[in-house]
Amino acid sequence: MAQAPMSLAATLNAGSRVFQRHFRPLVLLSAITYLPLVIVGFFIARESMPLVVGVEDGKILVGSEAALERLGLVMIGVAFLVLVGTLFSMASLHYAVADAYLDEACDWRSSLRRSISRLPTILLTGVIVLIACAALVVIGMIAVSVGGIVAFVAIVAMVVALFMLMVLATFAIPVAVREDLSAERILPRAWELMRGRWLPTIGLLFLLALIVGLVTKFLGAGIQGGVGAGATTVDRVLLAAFLGQAIPSVLFTPLSVAVLTVAYFEMRRHRGEDIGDDADGVPSMPPPLVSDGRHQPPAPAAATPGAELPEWWPAQPAGGVRGTTQDLRAHGPGAPASSSHASADPAVATLVSAPAVPQHVPSPPPLPATEDELIGMLMLPDEHLGMASPSPVPKATAASELPSSPHDDAPPVVRARWSEPLEL
Repeated sequence: MAQAPMSLAATLNAGSRVFQRHFRPLVLLSAITYLPLVIVGFFIARESMPLVVGVEDGKILVGSEAALERLGLVMIGVAFLVLVGTLFSMASLHYAVADAYLDEACDWRSSLRRSISRLPTILLTGVIVLIACAALVVIGMIAVSVGGIVAFVAIVAMVVALFMLMVLATFAIPVAVREDLSAERILPRAWELMRGRWLPTIGLLFLLALIVGLVTKFLGAGIQGGVGAGATTVDRVLLAAFLGQAIPSVLFTPLSVAVLTVAYFEMRRHRGEDIGDDADGVPSMPPPLVSDGRHQPPAPAAATPGAELPEWWPAQPAGGVRGTTQDLRAHGPGAPASSSHASADPAVATLVSAPAVPQHVPSPPPLPATEDELIGMLMLPDEHLGMASPSPVPKATAASELPSSPHDDAPPVVRARWSEPLEL
């Protein structure tokens, strides 16, 4: 059943509480997954520097245009490597935050293992997003070359489409992490979740970007200015630039992921899905059926008098429940706890082992091994089967003519014993 989603303030508050309660494991996981690729990118950038460079006011000066172009290509590769680290870090953090939000457990080791298994799908989804962005840009450039009103409409449409694609890509990672979907189904699933939630989600992303963006911007500028102040070497300038980006990302990416994870669960809750379910909302197998066709969970194992029963178990009268299937229906889901069960049948197994089973209940006869034994068992009087013998009744010629009895809903082989004499 669909529920009203949280407000923007409540979503931000819930995400920030998760971030505060599990700050240490989340930041540790962020550092483990993000910093290694940043360090690799730093050394790639350092080794790609031209031999003739200069440093002035904390900036690197390159002597030739060709060297600057080569350095630009290297930096694009480094940025792509850092992006891979960011996606890997966000995937791991989504696992950890989801566990913390649902059951207060936050195991960074388990989150790291699970994110590694889903990393190929997440990277392929990122490639799909990049291809879609490139296609939109190419279409916009073609439309601009036409000129006139067509160019204006095309640019507006391209900007809107790119913005919507970025919003979908923001929730592609929690979808890929929480739901076992292939890469080509992740963006359509994110679109499905966003249906009817575009404006609140855009407002949430705007507030989150404003808060986290300002904090990381000022912190990164302070770190870069402090480390790179008075720098005279290329290494120090690069170190200041990488630290100014890496440290704020490690500290505040968990906060962004926590808010986005809460928002993702609220989208599913708004659609009436069980947020505790696994991939793509597929429910678990239903419980077994009782005799009247309704789903009934099994009784809890090794129940003791006074022990707490699960919340899904129907209310029981004092002393446990014993009796026929009529009694089971009388005490099934939705029945009052005070329902009577006067027509108790000791041959029916005890559903909840409250007091010990009375000693006078006879043991059931052994199962027949041959057809002759089965026939002989059917011809036994009912006292040998633990049931009270009914009064003699005339022979019935059809099942509809059988007299009513406490065992009307028993299996057909039991009902046959009420027709006497039995002819085989």
